[in-house]
Amino acid sequence: MSLHKITKQTPDGIVTAAEWSNEDLRPTTLRRLRTVFDKLKAEGFNAVNVPARTLMQAFDPSVDILMLPDFKGGGLQTFQETLVAQSVAGSSFATYTTAKTVIPATNLITLPSNWFYIGRRLFLSVQGAISNIVTTPGLMNFQVKIGSVAAFDTGNIQLNATAHTTLPFWLDIHLTCYAIGVTTSANLMGLATITGRMFTLTAGQTDDAQGMQTILAPATAPVVGTGFDSTIANILDFWVGFTISNGANLIRIDQYKVTALN
Repeated sequence: MSLHKITKQTPDGIVTAAEWSNEDLRPTTLRRLRTVFDKLKAEGFNAVNVPARTLMQAFDPSVDILMLPDFKGGGLQTFQETLVAQSVAGSSFATYTTAKTVIPATNLITLPSNWFYIGRRLFLSVQGAISNIVTTPGLMNFQVKIGSVAAFDTGNIQLNATAHTTLPFWLDIHLTCYAIGVTTSANLMGLATITGRMFTLTAGQTDDAQGMQTILAPATAPVVGTGFDSTIANILDFWVGFTISNGANLIRIDQYKVTALN
């Protein structure tokens, strides 16, 4: 049996407006489907023939149809907003392994319940200083926490075998909400770039006299992060961990900004 659908794009994602089988398409069903199609068109939706990826003006029962809202002004009609920007000196954190918060408490923000919607984007820009020990410095990882959940994790980033003392690093993280809901239903897709003289792709490497290593994260195939509950208020936080605890393995955050892009 061949099933077809009329779906429509909403702020909460793609929802089904109608469904039918051509093997059981009675005149009454056809009239009902045309009514649904025409009503959505009258509400300002544009009809897309899904297989052909073309706009359509009249209902066609032989294809799947996606109804897209009419773009007025050529955009999503959203605005960009800085949610927090660091305004105090950051503290230095060393001699630990398990990831923990490394930003000033004044930079913690609470995202209200139902703040996320599908397609909502966040941008975190983080700069500061890192120190590492010589020869076997270990690895670091960087996390964006939503409540108690690491909603994004770079995975382990290798430190190189040259000792460094509070040299600058730069980290950009892009997050997009792919799902919303209760318990662990909500999730984010994240990608990051991190730059600093202290980073390397493989263990045992030392400084390149002319180079500044940039690494994409995660190192594995990108997937959505751990699920969280978007229907409750959640604190947004930034955590960092080391695999080797040493007083000379250190991080300090000097610049931290979170921007809602839409």
